Amino acid sequence: RFRNVTGVQTCALPIWQSTLDGFTLYANPAMCAMLEVDGPQALVGKPHTIFFTPESLEIGRREHIKREKGLASTYEEVLITATGRHRHVLVTGAPIFGPDGKLHSRIGAFTDITDRKLAEAELAREHNLLRTLIDSLPHFIYAKDAGGRYVLHNEASARSRGLKSPRSEEHTSELQSRFGISYA
Repeated sequence: RFRNVTGVQTCALPIWQSTLDGFTLYANPAMCAMLEVDGPQALVGKPHTIFFTPESLEIGRREHIKREKGLASTYEEVLITATGRHRHVLVTGAPIFGPDGKLHSRIGAFTDITDRKLAEAELAREHNLLRTLIDSLPHFIYAKDAGGRYVLHNEASARSRGLKSPRSEEHTSELQSRFGISYA
């Protein structure tokens, strides 16, 4: 159905159409490249489920219920390519209805967000490492923004003021009330 639509075949955005029971009806060249398969013929007779992690399959099941209600949605999943690589993807899925008004198939447009997810994980790792280092130092460590508000406080500094934790809501409100300290 979509093979003849101008631009779908040459679109850089991966597009994948599947039957209601999960078999490929159409995959454009960009989708085949993302899946690391030679072409749509490599997908014939294979359920799309072999290309997703178990967690993503559960997400997909919940999202596919929305297609039955005529709803489109956007969500994140993890694809497993034909060579076994994992790719984080943002999927925008939509229902396709036949001339009889009944749900015929599902279609999805995929955006590879693997680099973003890896960068977020690295940033979180570095943040946790820095936070652990700062909290393990016996010296008072704190930082203020340009307005003079505390934006960072370590464990030693919190203990010296009789506070339980430098990251708790109690800590923030206690600093504000006892010492006139405010956080951004």
